[in-house]
Amino acid sequence: MMNQLGTVITVLSLCLLTGCEPQPPENVREGEDARPVVWFHPTSVDAGYQRVLTGVTRAATQAQLSFEVPGRVEHVAVDVGDRVEQGQLLVRLDDTDARLSLNQRQSELSEAKAHLAEITHDYKRQQSLFQSGVIGQARLDNVIARKASAESRLTLSQARVEQAKKYLRDTQLHAPYDGVIAQRWIEPQQQVAPRQTVLQIQSSEGSYEVSARLPESIVSELDTGSLHTVSIPSLDLERVPATLSEISAQSDATNSFQMTLKLDGTERFIRSGLSAQVHLTYGQSDTSAGASWFLPNGSFVSRGENEIWVFRFQSDKASVEAVTMTVKSLQDSGVIASGELHADDQLVGKGVAFLTPGQAVTLLPEKPKRFNP
Repeated sequence: MMNQLGTVITVLSLCLLTGCEPQPPENVREGEDARPVVWFHPTSVDAGYQRVLTGVTRAATQAQLSFEVPGRVEHVAVDVGDRVEQGQLLVRLDDTDARLSLNQRQSELSEAKAHLAEITHDYKRQQSLFQSGVIGQARLDNVIARKASAESRLTLSQARVEQAKKYLRDTQLHAPYDGVIAQRWIEPQQQVAPRQTVLQIQSSEGSYEVSARLPESIVSELDTGSLHTVSIPSLDLERVPATLSEISAQSDATNSFQMTLKLDGTERFIRSGLSAQVHLTYGQSDTSAGASWFLPNGSFVSRGENEIWVFRFQSDKASVEAVTMTVKSLQDSGVIASGELHADDQLVGKGVAFLTPGQAVTLLPEKPKRFNP
């Protein structure tokens, strides 16, 4: 860590010697093309209390797949680690019985249609005779009842055909979305029961979260939407920003509450099942000017010895202003720096080396929020 800090100080010093003097913000020039930028809210690391808990990473969107019908596994088209596309065939059961059932139901439907056609023809003939006075009301009522019965039989046969088609479709398991096969619990020729889990799939969109148990002693101190940090030792990731997205409504047998934190901007490094350390910040937080803030790599540029710039969006001018920050410590995924920021500031997250104070920008929309299925 000391070597890293020395390297940063050297780079900052060289930048200072080469004349990287801060320039005062300029007004946005009329007609200037606005540069689209990604943005984030800064994370304060000043707080009254902190607590470190152990958690585990997992994909934010994942599902355990099963069949709705029993059967013998005929073919497994995927293995663990395979990438799949939405709608792709994953597993197929032996569908011999399902096809025989469908053929039988379709035959019954054909008979029902023929029977109704015959009764309808007889009904029209009897109705004509009734209107001519050849037959009485009782005979006409009889053929009307037979026609109604034939129509009911046709409706029932149509429903049975649709049911048989669904049964046949249910002998195949398809991917619900683009993703990666995380677990597989079946082999060909194996007999499976309805709702027996056979595969687990994770979304390939790359969003990950951390699950941990929250002690009952501090559950009332935390709110969903609050900002914290997560470290993943096996990947040498330290203090990655994370948002508390969910706290269970009821405690478990250990008097703990299940909580979920969504990781921000580190998806390409993460895999499911990694051990994580959750650094919770609660109590009276200091988010006033001059507090310490975590700034991820790519969101700042060096301006001098231990000084950096971040670019804050000015909504009234649709441009950015440079804010000078003082580096306090280095992290693998960013820096801890002090300066005049606030928790609701909108800072440019990437490409800041190509920005100048006063430059016109447009904020790209936030990624849509995801929920567990």
